[in-house]
Amino acid sequence: YIDSIIFRIFESAEQLVKNIDGVSGTKDLSEEQLNSFQNDARLDLHDFTLPQYVALFFNTNREILRNKKTRLGLQIATNKQDIVDTLNIRTQIIDTPLLEITSSNWKYEFDASRADGALYDASWRYQSTKSTTSSDTNIDYSETNTNEPEDQPSSVGSEKYITKPSGELFFATDSSEFFIEGTVPTGSTKVIVNNYQLSKFSSGDSVWAYKASVAIGTLKTGENEYIVKNQNGEFDRITIFYSTEAEARTKWLTEKQKPVEIESNFSTPDDKPIAQITQTQPEMRLRYKDDQVLALKLLIPESREEFLTIAEIIKEQWQERGVKLIIERLPDQDFINRLNKREYDIVLFGENLGYNLDAYPFWHSSEARENGSNLSNLKSSAVNAWLEQVRDSFDSSERRKRLANLREVLSEEVPAIMLYTPTYSYAVDKKIKNFNLGRIALKRDRLANTSTWHLREHREAISDIGIWSFLKWLGREMF
Repeated sequence: YIDSIIFRIFESAEQLVKNIDGVSGTKDLSEEQLNSFQNDARLDLHDFTLPQYVALFFNTNREILRNKKTRLGLQIATNKQDIVDTLNIRTQIIDTPLLEITSSNWKYEFDASRADGALYDASWRYQSTKSTTSSDTNIDYSETNTNEPEDQPSSVGSEKYITKPSGELFFATDSSEFFIEGTVPTGSTKVIVNNYQLSKFSSGDSVWAYKASVAIGTLKTGENEYIVKNQNGEFDRITIFYSTEAEARTKWLTEKQKPVEIESNFSTPDDKPIAQITQTQPEMRLRYKDDQVLALKLLIPESREEFLTIAEIIKEQWQERGVKLIIERLPDQDFINRLNKREYDIVLFGENLGYNLDAYPFWHSSEARENGSNLSNLKSSAVNAWLEQVRDSFDSSERRKRLANLREVLSEEVPAIMLYTPTYSYAVDKKIKNFNLGRIALKRDRLANTSTWHLREHREAISDIGIWSFLKWLGREMF
């Protein structure tokens, strides 16, 4: 019904906004563009999602990531809401790659205490070290590097078990009520905080919580020290300063968190000091398994600016759990080469399931190979079996049951951290009739039904129509 369509190309989003009156539709819009067009009475905004997602894929072939509890700890240490809020884009947070399943409850919702417990169970324990000025890019944290990295001194301090409200020795707050939480040494049968035995902690539990509250007398204005013990004695402590005055909190923290000063005397052959240098060495808290540090490399493509933002957020989140993340951002071709050869610990990438929403190529072990689609190198006979059964399902009810079983076994493997599915929008002139996106798999599919678009409609008068009805219709068409 439309003789031709003209495509206009603009050099920038700003140019598109300036020339919007001269176009009848746009490609997918950014959040800023959407705000510009919200009040445009001429345009309709059409929202849609594609069968795709963005995720962090663990290379399960790496020795450092083979333990499921390590992957689980990283999974629940990732705050997805924080990521999408920072990106400021419209998304749907997900926790499963099976997009046919609607999931309102996250099985792996962010939980710092559970993350600490999982990493602890995987034998990754805190050790206090002093950082140096070495750059991340000069450190080899490959899977074969089991020796202590050169920028980590061999001497270590005592392990830290308290995880909330801070993993540090000193913390200041204006909250009159909060929980102190943490993990426990292996074999703990009880936890005692300031001579009070926690009734909700049972032998075998990996985490504990203690309520600090002004109302019940476990928190007072000023300095509060909390000593944590098990049946073998003290294993951790924290000092918390409570005040409603920001100036008082800042002053206290300044006094408590002064940097460690090391005075180094450099002498002449005559033993006469010629210089005195004061060095500041901030404390770093990393997890170790024997002498190996929990340090991972994350591979991202250079062309995706939002991926760098995501990577930086995750690096900060994991650092709070004692995990060192090194971001490797490569030009696209180098990224693809490394991706195909599986030369990464973790990769941040997106996948599209196509029209049939087939998860088989992304998780079946036959694709866990060089140039394959199984980016996690996952090899699970249970996952394979359910993937094959889902493919053989022709009854919709039976397919849903098999997908649910697939989801469970896939979730137990924790091969990836699913992040989000983007939401897109098109702006289309209201004069274009029969514009219907339907169910599309790729952005270009928005043009699939152009043969049915039309601008005008032919109408025929029926025998019982009145002249007044005809004039009202004519007025609408003209004005």
